[in-house]
Amino acid sequence: MNEIESNQLEHRYKRRQRYLMPILIVIVALPVLYWSNQNQARRIDQLQDYMLDIATTIIKGDDPTSRVVADSIAKRDGFIETMGAILEEHDDPSQVQVVATEGDDSPFADGRATHTVRIAIDRTPALEVRIAWPEKGAIVILGYQYPASADDESDSPG
Repeated sequence: MNEIESNQLEHRYKRRQRYLMPILIVIVALPVLYWSNQNQARRIDQLQDYMLDIATTIIKGDDPTSRVVADSIAKRDGFIETMGAILEEHDDPSQVQVVATEGDDSPFADGRATHTVRIAIDRTPALEVRIAWPEKGAIVILGYQYPASADDESDSPG
């Protein structure tokens, strides 16, 4: 093998090597990204089910206190009573819509919440709930407020 052929082979090898690492990174990153998105979606679904379960329990006339973590605002600051007042005129759980999102995006955000849950009755916003839910731990209600309307600022019952 002469020097020219050797240089050509070396050049081809370096060119392949330059593209190989980014391709390997993408191949490894895609399954991790997919798993992460599936995990986040599953947690959102679980949180929505949890809040809908509380609402359904209240609509049925039962006490949801046993479903709520002890150090949660729900047991201290009237969350269950507020939910009861919002739901008192409704006897069908299918009228309740619950939408959870990641992050602390309420007007009273202080960065502690991992999720925000919006509860609507017949598609009319009724309550916003700030939730802290660490990867390994219980769902804790940090606070809640009535949704802001176009006319006024929202007040915070809890």
